[in-house]
Amino acid sequence: MRVYDLPDLPSNGLDCVLTVGNYDGLHRGHQRIIDRVVSLSKDLGSSPALFSFSSHPKQYFHPEERFSYLLLLKERRSWLKYYGIEILIECTFDKYWANLSAGDFVKFLIRLGVSHLIMGHDHKFGKDRQGDFTYLKGFEKQIRVEQLEAETYKGEIISSQRIRDCLRVGKVDEVEENLGRPYELHGKVVKGQQRGQEIGYPTANLEVSTEKCLPGDGIYVVGVRCRGKDYEAMLYSGEKQVVHRGSRGIEVHLFNFREDIYGEELKIFFFGYLREDRSFDSWTALRDQLDLDKQDALAFFENRRKRSL
Repeated sequence: MRVYDLPDLPSNGLDCVLTVGNYDGLHRGHQRIIDRVVSLSKDLGSSPALFSFSSHPKQYFHPEERFSYLLLLKERRSWLKYYGIEILIECTFDKYWANLSAGDFVKFLIRLGVSHLIMGHDHKFGKDRQGDFTYLKGFEKQIRVEQLEAETYKGEIISSQRIRDCLRVGKVDEVEENLGRPYELHGKVVKGQQRGQEIGYPTANLEVSTEKCLPGDGIYVVGVRCRGKDYEAMLYSGEKQVVHRGSRGIEVHLFNFREDIYGEELKIFFFGYLREDRSFDSWTALRDQLDLDKQDALAFFENRRKRSL
């Protein structure tokens, strides 16, 4: 996949079918649009392309607010390549883009060599979000436009914000349904207090990006990819066992695993929610609860395997 910033774009343009948007999460609605971009570009003999920004526009307009991403930049690029995008135009959202009119943005796309533009059901563009599908119809002699219907789940439109809301209350099963894949988290294993080791449940404490959208407090059933191998595990997310002051605590216990993995990068796949986070009167009480959690997690994995047959 070729990645361009604005100054890097070839002077002779790009022959491409394009879609435009933030594409945070790359959920099933996004995938539907990208599938159309890829299939149409094959029919036309051109390249499937996507125009986006390296940061969400909300961060420019509301810098005082913390924005949480479903996909970090590197993750988004990896998934875009996987879904078939060959050209990614990825610009920094700044004053130039914030003040660019809808008309000037369309002229930019025409100069870029975009033959067809594929839009989502609610996409708007340009200063003050002036441009939409109806507006683009006025340029149909220069650029063909298609607008796709929304993708839904249980009667509700799938959106990145809806997925964030589900994730923050632990509904990782709904997140998986909306994404079309389990939610992923990447983290580096760092030193913790090592109290889990003392009660028979050693955990890998994860250092994760502060920009990543994290699941709500609780215990989760997860898969872990470590050194190229996949393991079944359970994960704790919460504030009560914070490793680094000022950050959330993310700890994962891998079943049947005893290796030293400090400094390793782990990939976490969220499959299910076991229970809420709560405090315990003693380490013995915590261990007894973890015994029950492990039984529930193993039963979850067994049921998941049966469903996949």
